[in-house]
Amino acid sequence: MGVVLFPFFLVALPIGLITHTAAEAHAKTALSASSVKVVAADVKGSYKLVVGFAVVPVVMNVVSLIVYFLSDARTALTIWFSLPMAMYVSLVIMQEFVLEVYAALPLVVSIFSKHKQFRKLHERRQTLVEVAQQMVNTFDPELQTEMANVIGDEDSAAAAAREPSLFSLRH
Repeated sequence: MGVVLFPFFLVALPIGLITHTAAEAHAKTALSASSVKVVAADVKGSYKLVVGFAVVPVVMNVVSLIVYFLSDARTALTIWFSLPMAMYVSLVIMQEFVLEVYAALPLVVSIFSKHKQFRKLHERRQTLVEVAQQMVNTFDPELQTEMANVIGDEDSAAAAAREPSLFSLRH
C-alpha cells in the first residue's frame, strides 16, 4: 500500500502546503477587510481550489522535468501522462483506507472499554425486537408460522438458541 501511496505523498504534500499557506494568508486579509466574517472558511475553501487549479499542473510538470533530468525523455513523458492517474488512484485508496479505519473505530473503542457503552444499546434493541414481535403477533398471528415455513424449522431453532452478540445485525 505504501508503494501505491508514495506518489500521492510525494506530490500532494507540496501542493497541500502551498494551498494551505496561501489560503490562510488570503483568509487573514478577508477577515481584516470584513466585519461580518468570523472564520472565513468559505474564503479558505474557495481560495484553496483556485490555488490548486494553478499549482497542480505546475507541480506535475516540475516532477516530470526532474525525472527528465535524472533519466531520459521517454520516462519523463510516461511520468507526465501517468502521474495524474497515479495521484487519483492513490487518493481513492487513501479515502477507502480512512473510511475503513473510521468504520472500525467504534469496535476498537468498545474492545478497550470491554463493551460497556454498547450494553445499554443492545438491551434497548432487544426490547424493541420484543415489542415488534408482540405487535406482529397482535395484528398478524399467522406471520410467525409463515416465516418459520419460509426460513425452515432447523434454521429458526438454531437461530433462537444462539445468543446474538453486541454487534449482531440479527437484532
